Amino acid sequence: MKGKYLISNAVLAAALLGSVAPAIARALGFDGSQVPVVVNPNHPRLYAGDQTDVTVVMDSTVAQDTVVGVTSSDPDTLAVPSWVTVPSGSSTTTFTAHASGGGSPQQQEVQITAYKNGASVSTNVTVE
Repeated sequence: MKGKYLISNAVLAAALLGSVAPAIARALGFDGSQVPVVVNPNHPRLYAGDQTDVTVVMDSTVAQDTVVGVTSSDPDTLAVPSWVTVPSGSSTTTFTAHASGGGSPQQQEVQITAYKNGASVSTNVTVE
């Protein structure tokens, strides 16, 4: 993450979700180049067959529909779309992640990453 501050995804999500996202992101050192600053799953712990909504928060409101890339560190365990679109006039979008469990009897930490304009942000989801 860009900037001099080390802040957890949970703190950033609480601070950035809503109308204060652009101002806080600029204060943290983001330059308004429309990069993702938060990936926030509604449920950070899933079981095989579960799904959760995941919110991507940008550092500023986008003037036009903006495509953001999304990856999963283990797509067999936690499937995410390859990209999502932040609609014009918004700074957030939401997608659904689907847990398959990957056939492993143990819990697995899977990283979801959103990326755009050379910047990326990640969070972990536990799949059991």
